Order: sequence, then structure tokens, then C-alpha cells
Amino acid sequence: MAVQGSDGSPYSDEQLSQLRLASSISAGLSVVGCLFIIVTNLRWSDLRSHFSAMRMVFLLSIADLITSIAYLFDPVAGTPLCVAQGLALQFGHMAAWGWSCCFAFSLYRHVLYRSSNEELQAYEPIYHALCWSAAASTTVVVFASDVITDLGPWCWINQRYNYLRFIIFYGPLIAAMLFSCVAFVLIRKGFAPAKLGSAVQRRITYYLPVFVLSMVWGLANRVQNWAAPNHPVYPLMLLHAIFNPLQGFLNVLVFGATLPVLRERYTSMLSRAPAPSVSEPLLAGPALP
Repeated sequence: MAVQGSDGSPYSDEQLSQLRLASSISAGLSVVGCLFIIVTNLRWSDLRSHFSAMRMVFLLSIADLITSIAYLFDPVAGTPLCVAQGLALQFGHMAAWGWSCCFAFSLYRHVLYRSSNEELQAYEPIYHALCWSAAASTTVVVFASDVITDLGPWCWINQRYNYLRFIIFYGPLIAAMLFSCVAFVLIRKGFAPAKLGSAVQRRITYYLPVFVLSMVWGLANRVQNWAAPNHPVYPLMLLHAIFNPLQGFLNVLVFGATLPVLRERYTSMLSRAPAPSVSEPLLAGPALP
């Protein structure tokens, strides 16, 4: 068994400090990444209206920003801030997974069924209803159940309630990861036969493995916790602490590589030159040929 910390945690005080530092650094990077995506979308609304993908990533970034800010806090168990952090993590993660799945579905429709921007936009009221209502309803369940406690690096559902963790968090996460993986494979196959899509259009699919990469370590860590609750594996918990808050930062790396017009517009803004027009079809108006 691991040496317990002074607060009864299965991790030592030094390990807890390392976990909090790791999650704070990742969360800080993600806050910057999310704000960059959000500000860019607000600054150039024509990109958001032209590209369905931009709207999806904009909303995904709002959800990621909620979780990233929550990870920055280090509250004490039993305090209102601890409860607020647990609720924010539940809401933000659920909303982010929902928007990741909606993004995967939109990209799937665009590549395999040649759906236009207008056709994809018709689905967006449904996306809003599903993503925000699922996040809100599970958060209400967590709040009403009064199960939030300090887990060490952050506050969330007490380990004694593993069944609740699975029903309202890890069960939906597994479903979302499987959906994204299947969509990624189908989309890449859809590009392959006729060599459809530019390099830019192919890179946009990287949002899907970024989602899986961010969350798979936390899932693996919780599975290990369930299998051996008295013998946590610190390196696995460390990966959990690093990657769980990191999706917003990884998304901005894909975001910057996806649209060359973004680099051109920021360059033009700095040089005070006219902004270039939108020219690259990317989950946008005209369907792929």
C-alpha cells in the first residue's frame, strides 16, 4: 500500500503536491488555449458562420474552459468551493464529451454524405439540447446526492460511490470514446478511396483522437482503482492529472494547424493589412466533391 499523506490520502504529501502541480499546469495551458479559440471565433464571426467545424470547436472550448478553470482550484474538503469544483468538473466534462461526439457526427455527415454547411447547421439546435441538458442533469444528480469530497488533486465524487461514477461519468465517457473512435475510422476511410479532402480537411479529424488521448488515462486509472482500491498506481494517477485537464490545450494545437486562414488573419491584423477572405472548404458551405 502507498504511504498515506497527512490528510489520509493514499498518496504521500509530496505525491499530492506533484499531482496538483501537474493538473494546474495542464489546466493553465488549456485555459490559454480555450480563450484563444473563443476569442478567435468572436473576432472573426465570418469564419464561425462559414465553417461548421469552427462552431463545434467554439462550443467545445467553452465546455473545456469550465473544466480547465475548475482544475486550477485547490479547495478543502467540505467547503462550498470543493463542491463547486466537483460540480464544474462534472458539468464541463460531460458537455465537452457531448460536443466532441456532435463534432464527430457532423464530420461524418460531411465526408460520407456530402452534407452542406446549411444541412449541418440544422442539427445544431439538437446538439445544444443534448449536450447542455445531459451535462446539467448529471450535475444536478451529483449535487443532490451530496457525494463530493476531496480526492487529493481535486474534489469530485467520493470513491465509495463507484456505481454513481460509472452511471453518470465513466459509462457516458466510454460510449463517447467508442463513438469517436468509430467515427474517426469511418471518416478516414471516407477520405481514402477517392483521395477526398485536402491536408487541412484531414487534419481536422485530429480533434477526435485528442479527445480520446485526453480522457483514456483517467479511465485507465479509475479502472485500476476499482480493481485494487487499496493499491493505487501513482504513475497512472499522474498521467490522469496531466491529461484530464489538457484537452483545451491540445485542441488549440489542432485548431492552429487546421485553418491556414487563421495564421494569415493574425499576420494581417499585426501588420494592419486587409484580412484575407475564406477560401479553404473545411466542413463548410460547399460539400466535398
